Amino acid sequence: MKNWKKQLIAVICIIFMCSLPLIANYYSLKRNAKLLEANLAKLSETGQTEVTLEELAPFEWDKLYIFGAYFDVSEVYKTVGYNFGLAWKSGVTDEERQFVFMNGRKAVCYEYKAYDGHIVCKVDDSAGYSVIMRSKGLVFRVDRSGGGIKLYPIGK
Repeated sequence: MKNWKKQLIAVICIIFMCSLPLIANYYSLKRNAKLLEANLAKLSETGQTEVTLEELAPFEWDKLYIFGAYFDVSEVYKTVGYNFGLAWKSGVTDEERQFVFMNGRKAVCYEYKAYDGHIVCKVDDSAGYSVIMRSKGLVFRVDRSGGGIKLYPIGK
């Protein structure tokens, strides 16, 4: 009987140890999404006319996927390389976007926003998504007209 209890405890410990990285990644994704949202909210308090993605997303990332409206969740996971567990259902309007910041092969921030959720980017219609590499230093024009804040990419 004692042997059975020891084996059960060992199995529970192994399962717990294996789940720790998943739990840590989940909280990292959430923390970075809150940081991104907070930085976007701060723009309403400043007079900035331009901002970079590095300023908005100061966490470690090297690639940003922007998925267009109606892009299926399973395709989001397939495109980034794994199921990171936070993607929402496909967008329900033409303006909705899903943003996945990657660091190497790991998702580090996931954000799902409609048009009024700040970042306005054109998505490659043939693929259903676009990719922005951090090294490009993309600059956005801050537009405060219309009651909210919208960020439009500008060429620099």
